Amino acid sequence: MQLRDGSKPRSDLTSYGEWHVWIYCCHWRILSDDQELADSEANFLKIEQALDVISGQTLLGIHVDQLNGRSEFEFANDRILQTWPYGDDLQEKQWHIYGSEGVLTYLANGTLLVEPSVVQ
Repeated sequence: MQLRDGSKPRSDLTSYGEWHVWIYCCHWRILSDDQELADSEANFLKIEQALDVISGQTLLGIHVDQLNGRSEFEFANDRILQTWPYGDDLQEKQWHIYGSEGVLTYLANGTLLVEPSVVQ
């Protein structure tokens, strides 16, 4: 699953704004007003509808629980994206935030890694 800042891209193009989030190898769910819109086990249509609710929204903060490998992305208008590990592989990457300055990666063991950007 990928989220982008800025306006919605046309459906026939892949575009990115200043940053984008790539959710990877973890459980996740999207909430709006404390109601679950979709999770990592939902069908494609339900996931697309939930992504439409948060794509382009202002990201207000990212909260990480390093003891349990959980994280929460807080968006404007009471939208939340939560992640948590699949299983016992504590080195599994849960998400990446790609930006012009570098890449921030969050592992299942609660570790945050900062790497330089590979985009020239």
